[in-house]
Amino acid sequence: MQYNNQDNQRKIYIRNTKQWVPVTEEVYREYYRPIWRLQKEAQKNGQCVCPKSKLWICDGDCATCEYRAAGNTISLDAPMENAAGRSLQPQIHKRNSGRRCCHLRWL
Repeated sequence: MQYNNQDNQRKIYIRNTKQWVPVTEEVYREYYRPIWRLQKEAQKNGQCVCPKSKLWICDGDCATCEYRAAGNTISLDAPMENAAGRSLQPQIHKRNSGRRCCHLRWL
């Protein structure tokens, strides 16, 4: 996400190849819009701890990012309760096809 003042052209950083690719302003915004949305959501949930100086590295692939954090996720083993005091527990059962399925159910 770098703006080169010399030729007024935006560049996109491709993390896999570690190269900058010059693009138009329109392509730049279309490429980064979903990445920025994902970044903001991950930051709000405490799942992204990337420093501001390194945000240009982000390509939206949080699974392989070195700045990924657990954030406010919880385990399915952790008991949860709603306002009525009912607990939410995972239930695993077999479908007609024989495959196992897991869903959450208020008890």
